[in-house]
Amino acid sequence: MPGAYGFELLGVAGAAPQLVETAPDWPTLEIERIVGVTTPRRSVIGADDAEIELVAGDHLAVRRSPLQATFTTARPLSDDALIHPYLAPAAAIAGYWLGREAFHAGGFVLDDGVWGVMGEKGSGKSSLLAGLAQQGYGVFADDALILERDIVFAGPRSVDLRRESADELDAGASIGVVGDRERWRITLGNVPSASRLRGWVFLAWAEMLEVSPVAPGERLQRLLGHRMIKGLPPPEPRLMLELSALPAFQLSRPRSWGQLETAGSRLVDTLSPC
Repeated sequence: MPGAYGFELLGVAGAAPQLVETAPDWPTLEIERIVGVTTPRRSVIGADDAEIELVAGDHLAVRRSPLQATFTTARPLSDDALIHPYLAPAAAIAGYWLGREAFHAGGFVLDDGVWGVMGEKGSGKSSLLAGLAQQGYGVFADDALILERDIVFAGPRSVDLRRESADELDAGASIGVVGDRERWRITLGNVPSASRLRGWVFLAWAEMLEVSPVAPGERLQRLLGHRMIKGLPPPEPRLMLELSALPAFQLSRPRSWGQLETAGSRLVDTLSPC
C-alpha cells in the first residue's frame, strides 16, 4: 500500500507513484478532500481533534479515532498539492498523537542512516537536497521530518524548487501554482521506508564555505525552533534531549550556484566519519 511519513494512506490512489511502500505496522491515515468554503477560525490541536488553517483560506481537520485528515479547499485539491505541501501538517498532527516528533526539515541518506537538514525559509534547503540527489544521494524528505524515537519515516518522492533553482540545476518540471507559490518538482528515487537518524545539519548563508560543529548547548534550542507542532510540549520531552545529543553541524555557504556541488561534497566528506 502507498504511504509516507510513517502512515499507510487511504484516498490517495492517484498520488501513489509519489509515495513509498508501507511497513506492516504503520497505522492508517484516511485522506478526505472536500471542495467548499470555510469560515476562518483559530488553529487548535486538541487531544482528539485538530483544526488548522492552511494557505489561501483552505482548511484541515484531523480526527484521532479513527485517524482521518479532511481537507476543505476552495478548488479541488490535486494529487500534486496533496503530496506537498498539504500532507505534511496532517501527518505531523496524527504523528503527535502517536508520540512522534515532527520538524520542518528535510533529510538525505548517507551510509547507514539519515541526516536531517534544517534552515530558515530561504536558506536553500530544497536546492541543497536537489543538488545532493543529482550527486547520487538518496533524499529522504524535503519539507517534513517525522520521527518515532530515532527512526525517521520517508516522505513523498519529490523535491519542490522555485524557478531560479530549477533553472540553475536544470531540473524539475513545472506543476503550476501549488499552495502559495509556483513550483518545479523533481521526482526522487526510492529510499527505505524508514531509517535511523544519524544527526543534524543546519544551514546558513556566509561569504565562505565552511562545515563546522554545532555546540551541544545550541542544538536543543535550534531543534525546538524547527518543531512543526507549535504551542504544545514535545510528546516525549526526553526524546528532544536524545535528539539534541546526536552529532550536529552547520553548513555555511555563499549564495553562489557555482558552490552548490562543492558544498554538498564538503558536507558529505565531513559527515561520513561520524
